[in-house]
Amino acid sequence: MALSRYLPAQDSFDETTLSKDNLLLIGILRGGKCVGHENIDVDDTAAVSLTIPGTASFALITIEADGTAATPSKCVRWYMDGNSPTAADGMPLGDLGTLEIKNASDLANFEIIGIEVGKTHKMRVAYYA
Repeated sequence: MALSRYLPAQDSFDETTLSKDNLLLIGILRGGKCVGHENIDVDDTAAVSLTIPGTASFALITIEADGTAATPSKCVRWYMDGNSPTAADGMPLGDLGTLEIKNASDLANFEIIGIEVGKTHKMRVAYYA
């Protein structure tokens, strides 16, 4: 079954005609190229940011909580507005939670930190152009 019949035409693939909530998914389905990935350790000692490949404009992030975390359903906090999250302040995300970052500015401003003292979680990031 060809997915292309369910997607907007290539020339209409922009923010004025397409919901931002669908840009990453449609970019991937239409053949958005994966331009890199990284695996980052996230703990409670300091917020970390992304190392963005030059052509990346989208990212898909998945968190894998430390297996001994007391609350794996809420193990990290993040912001992408230029502020740094803390263990007590930020948007929570838990084990196997997924986050889409849909533009270069948010990629550059993204920071994440662990919540629980002494636990190290894995952040898996795939970058797309």
